[in-house]
This record gives sequence, structure tokens and C-alpha cells, in this order.
Amino acid sequence: MKKYVKVEKAAAKWRDNAVHFKGVIHLVLNVNEREQWTKSPGMSDLQLAGCGCYTHATGHRWERQGVDEGVYIYCVDGKGHYLRGKQSLDIGPGEVLYCFPKSHHAYWADEAEPWTIYWMHIFGKRTHFFEDKLGLTHEHHVLNIGIQPDVLNLFKQLFSMIQTVNNDADRLAIQSCAANIIGTTAVKAHSFSQAHPSTEVDAAIKYMEGAIEKNLTVDEMANYIGLSPFYFSRLFRKVRGTSPMHYFHQLKIQKACSLIASSNMKVKHVACQLGFEDPYYFSRLFKKIMGCSPAQYRLAEMAD
Repeated sequence: MKKYVKVEKAAAKWRDNAVHFKGVIHLVLNVNEREQWTKSPGMSDLQLAGCGCYTHATGHRWERQGVDEGVYIYCVDGKGHYLRGKQSLDIGPGEVLYCFPKSHHAYWADEAEPWTIYWMHIFGKRTHFFEDKLGLTHEHHVLNIGIQPDVLNLFKQLFSMIQTVNNDADRLAIQSCAANIIGTTAVKAHSFSQAHPSTEVDAAIKYMEGAIEKNLTVDEMANYIGLSPFYFSRLFRKVRGTSPMHYFHQLKIQKACSLIASSNMKVKHVACQLGFEDPYYFSRLFKKIMGCSPAQYRLAEMAD
């Protein structure tokens, strides 16, 4: 993708892309309603320009420059990408991306795994106050909160409220719900930042050790400890310096070494006991990790 993908006639473009989404909720206040909101006393602190949800948003992409709205995007499935200047980020399930007002940025759904996102656009005199409470800066504007039913339920309430705006009471309810989403996000982000990452990783490793004879997938490991596969893989690599699957394979080969050194089991039986259906693949993996074949390892152990 080029530095920025130009979106021709943005309002029409998103509609063209939206036909490929699996689900679309797109609720935007019209100009007259926004003007009425700004005229209402006490309603200028936080205003909502629009909100929605795009499910498996194939082809979704957007670029903005100089718009006086903050864009809150909560990814709950799939993946997306973000670009601002030289800063490029990948966004996965459980992460909140915030695009600052007046910034030049672009974001888009991953082609292979298009994201599902809940979003809202906010503006008002004290938008910066809410940004501060979320701990956001232009250098740090992605938060991890995991998959939070509380936040999703608040968005559903917001979708219901914004469809009928008749008076200041309706506007106040919308404003309060949007502020609640921000506050809940801040609380969840703080909880995640305080959690010791090795706790989840240690739990995953114990799970691997107890299932050494199985063919676990990353999805199964992540589901066991209650994290998305995307976040789990990134967390595991951060703590252990390698991918979950590579670590699991290392555990399997360590067990294989023990079986080879302490028994007369044939290599194909060792492979089968550790969940490898293809003994040739097992031998290749063994050599890749240990630097020698299973047979060579047995000879070396016998020589010792």
C-alpha cells in the first residue's frame, strides 16, 4: 500500500466498500442535528458525530486530514492497519485505535482477515480531557482492553439512542453513553496494563506441557487463557522471545529427546506418541531444533 491510499469522494466510497461487509451499522448525525447540539447549553463538552459497527469489513479503508473529530475504533475480530506519517501499526482483536482530530491518518481492514470494528466519532471543547483520561498521546494511541462485553453493550445502547434525537434529554443520554464507553475503556486498559503478562504466558505453557501428545493450535492455546489469538501470540513473543507454536514444538522435541535417550522406542513410535502423524516431518523438525537427526542423537547418547 502506498503511503496514503486516496479515497475518492469518501462518503460515496465507503458505501461502495460496505456492500462487501458482512454487517453494517452506520449512524451519523446530520448537519442540522449537530448544529442543534452545539447550541444546547452544557452540551458542548463531548459531542457525537456518528457511530456504528462494521462486521468483517472487506475492503474497508479511510483517510482523513484536518478533520476536527476524534475517531475511536474498537477491533473485536480480524485485523486492520493504521498509518500516520512514518508510523505504521497493526490492529488486532481487543485493541482500541484512536485517531486524533486534525491529524493526517489512514486505516484499513486486512485483506486476508478483515476486521470487525465498533466505532464512534467525537468532538467538543473538552475532547482532549477524554483523550487524557484514556492515556492517549500522538505517539501512543492504541490501547489493549481485550474483548469486553460491557463496552459492546454500551455501543448497542448508543446505536439505539442515536436513531431518535428529539430534544436535549436525548442528547444528554447520547453524550453520557459515549462518555461511559470512554470511561469503561480507560478502566479496562488500566487493568490490562497492570496485569503481569507472564501470568498468562505461564498458564499457556502449563497447558502445552499437559497436552504434549496433542496437536494444539494457537487458537486453542489463546482460548484456554481467555485471550484473542492475535494478542496472545504477540504477548507470548514479547515474554518468551518466540512464537507459541515454536515454543510448543521445542517442548515436544525436549520430550522426544528424553524418550529416545531412555528407551528403545523406534523413532516413528516416538513421533506418534508426541502427536506427529508424519514421522518424516518429526525428524526434520527434530534436526532443525537439535542440529542432528533422532538416530544421530540416540547414538550420541549411547556413546556417552
